[in-house]
Amino acid sequence: MLLANISKVGFCVIKFIIVDDEAKTTEKVKQIISQTIFKYDVQYNIVSYCKYDNKLAKEIDDVSTIKVYIMDIELEDSISGIEIAKKIREVDWESNIIFITSHDRMFETVYRTLYNVFDFIEKFENMEERLITDLTKIAKHNFDYKTFKYSCRNIEMQIYLSSINYIHRNSN
Repeated sequence: MLLANISKVGFCVIKFIIVDDEAKTTEKVKQIISQTIFKYDVQYNIVSYCKYDNKLAKEIDDVSTIKVYIMDIELEDSISGIEIAKKIREVDWESNIIFITSHDRMFETVYRTLYNVFDFIEKFENMEERLITDLTKIAKHNFDYKTFKYSCRNIEMQIYLSSINYIHRNSN
């Protein structure tokens, strides 16, 4: 049985994923997100991780929601934020990635290594102001909610229409 349809979600839900091993920074970022996004007609969820693990890997592989990753570059007991961002880009080109780090010299490495990084913010230089500016831009963005849903033989897929170049059906 083949089941396919195109749907449009009536509202925007953004999932903010914080990856930082410093609890103080994580709490500050959560506070900034809540205070900034509250002003807009956007529903949101915030989740946080202190390292790369199976839960974060599953989060990355789930491309069914709009996501904003806010990550530190250097994480204890884990792979680096840059490596995590590479894993994100292997499966997801739609999500925004913002690096918040105390390593200002990593800017060039990040931009040479990764594509489509939304911003690189230094923790000790106007972090709050720059993050508010970035979150405001993201909240005002007109996201494309239209998706193509496909279901066949216990396999279900959901793909944003903007990611589809063409669809071909073979009648055999």
